Amino acid sequence: MSGDDGVGDGAIVGAVTANVLKVAVPVVLTYAVGWAVLHAIGMGFDAITGKEEQA
Repeated sequence: MSGDDGVGDGAIVGAVTANVLKVAVPVVLTYAVGWAVLHAIGMGFDAITGKEEQA
C-alpha cells in the first residue's frame, strides 16, 4: 500500500495467483457442468414420470 514493495513481491503474488487459478477454474467449471447435467436429468425424469415439486 505504501509503494515500497519491490518487483519481486508482485511477481510472487502473480505466480501464486496464476497457479491457484490453474486449479480453481477447472474445478469450478467441472462442478458447474456436472450440476447442470444432473439438474437437467432430474427435470427430465420429473417430466417423464409426471412428478411435480412441492413447496
